[in-house]
Amino acid sequence: MVNKELFRDLIDRYISGDLTAEEGQVLTDMLQQEEYEQTLDGLLRDTFLENTFGRPDDPERTAQFIAALQSKIQEPAPPEQAPRRKLYYLTRVAAAAALLFVLAGAGYLLLHSKTRPASELSQDERFKNDVAPGHYGAMLTSSKGEQLVLDSIHNGALLAEGQVRLIKKNDELVYSGDSRDLLFNTVSTPKGRQWRLTLSDGTKVWLDAQSSIHYPVSFKGGERVVEITGEAYFDVAKNNAQPFKVKVNGTEIAVLGTQFNVNAYSDEDAQITTLVQGSIRISAAGGAAIIRPGQQMAVWENGKTVLRPAVDTEAVTAWKKDQFQFNDTPIGAVLRQLARWYDVDIQYEDKNINQLFIGRISRNEPLSKILKLLELTGGVHFRIEGKTVTVMK
Repeated sequence: MVNKELFRDLIDRYISGDLTAEEGQVLTDMLQQEEYEQTLDGLLRDTFLENTFGRPDDPERTAQFIAALQSKIQEPAPPEQAPRRKLYYLTRVAAAAALLFVLAGAGYLLLHSKTRPASELSQDERFKNDVAPGHYGAMLTSSKGEQLVLDSIHNGALLAEGQVRLIKKNDELVYSGDSRDLLFNTVSTPKGRQWRLTLSDGTKVWLDAQSSIHYPVSFKGGERVVEITGEAYFDVAKNNAQPFKVKVNGTEIAVLGTQFNVNAYSDEDAQITTLVQGSIRISAAGGAAIIRPGQQMAVWENGKTVLRPAVDTEAVTAWKKDQFQFNDTPIGAVLRQLARWYDVDIQYEDKNINQLFIGRISRNEPLSKILKLLELTGGVHFRIEGKTVTVMK
């Protein structure tokens, strides 16, 4: 049976330096048991994400906690352990490394930086050319070819497309009314921008950076059809008489009323559709399939499809909540996300780096903070030069 209270107390005493030799042996034994791996993971998440452990507002104690974790990450597995025990140990160490990033993403690692002089932080030559995070903004192309930069326009009615009014409400474009004519608009986001729309049928769309959506200002006929590039999240208004379809790179996604995410960037290995609610039918060159909530369909350029039966939808859709979230994400995929959001180019001094990352952090942080947090997991370093991020050896 897992004794969570004892485990919590021993961890707290270990961090504060009050652990006796006998208690240290008890804690060591616990950490070598598989059932305490999940307890440690949950405890650390509670500690720094829910503010329930100790004094998280104490920068010195936070620094001690992180230093303790780092020492465990760097410590080799004891040679006398049996192979099975080594597996537990290595899994725990990997979890600790991952959680360092989670803790940092929650903002508590940043408390540690307050104990260092500001001048010390500013003198890091590798990050002297910092890059601000992206923000809401997009380009609207009307049916007549007019282009409006939405982030530079005040709130209110922008223009009319037939009988449909286009209204800007803060960081969202809302369509109101019904047009007799079939007119099309396009909203596109460059690197470093994202946007939201409410289409004329009430469907809500979120566009991530470097994405676009082409759609009628008012839906006609027996179906509602839009086309996208890049990444978009849909909350589709239900209408059984007029199915909603998303077309992307030769793939068609058909729905009635549901919520789903489509990642179809040209620089990713596959087009990924993730279902959050409802059900959708995906048709590609390699065949068609119906997927359920929590499932994901990958479609490769050659039409091959792979169904993933259970994925973390919170991680997939974190971007629409202004967060990066990584679950064993390779460094290449992590950096492609950063490149799109911060509008930077990525260069590698060594392309054989195979680092994986787990964690969550706000997309509203400057780029240097993101890179420094990635560096904390070990094995990778960066520098910023203008609009180029270099992955160093």
